[in-house]
Amino acid sequence: MNGTQLSITIRPACGSDGEALRRFVAGLSLRTRYLRFFAGVPKLTAAMVRRMSGLELPGGEPPDALVAVADGLIIGHAMASDTRSPYGTAVTEIGVVVADGWQRHGVGTALLRSLATRAQARGAVTLMLDVLAENRDMLALIISRFPAAWSQRAGSSVTIYVPLPIGQEEQSREFGAVREQELAGTGLPSRRRGSQPERGHCGRAAAQLHVG
Repeated sequence: MNGTQLSITIRPACGSDGEALRRFVAGLSLRTRYLRFFAGVPKLTAAMVRRMSGLELPGGEPPDALVAVADGLIIGHAMASDTRSPYGTAVTEIGVVVADGWQRHGVGTALLRSLATRAQARGAVTLMLDVLAENRDMLALIISRFPAAWSQRAGSSVTIYVPLPIGQEEQSREFGAVREQELAGTGLPSRRRGSQPERGHCGRAAAQLHVG
C-alpha cells in the first residue's frame, strides 16, 4: 500500500482463480500461513486449490469461498463449510486469511461479514472459527467486531462461536473463559432460509470497500 486509495472487491472464488490463489498463498509470510493453516503449508495441493476455489470435492459439498481482490490481485481469502453442532443446530465453520501488507485495513472484517451474510441465507445460526491462541490479532478482531461471540479453549487453539445474525449486539462477554452453553439454547429466533448463494462460479461482487 502506498497511500493511494484503492477499491477492494469481495466476490465468490471460482475455478479460474486457481493460479492466482497459489500466488496469493505463496506470497504470505510463514507466520501468516502458520496462523491460518496451523502449519507452514509450503505448497498447495490440487485438492486444496479446488477447495479454496469453492469447487466440489469427491464425497462432499463445495465450500463457500470468497476472495478479496485489489488492482486485479487476490489479497484475501475466506472459506465456509456448513455442518451441525452436537446439539443439532446449523453451524458454519469459517477460516479467513489476508495478505500481510493488507492486514489491519478492514479486509478480514469485510470477508467475515460477507461469509456471515451468506451463511445466514443458508440457514446457519452460528459461525464457528478455530483460531490458535497465539493469534492475538484475530482474537482482538473478534472481540472488537463481534462482542456477542463466546469461546472455548482446548490446548493451543480457541474455538470461537459467533451468533447470527451479526449486528444484534449483546453485552460484551469476557473472552477466553470456557462457556458451558449449548448452541441450541442461544435463544435466537427461527429464520427462513433465503436463496442459496452460488459457489465455485465467478459472479457479482458480494461487497465493495475502499482503503487508502
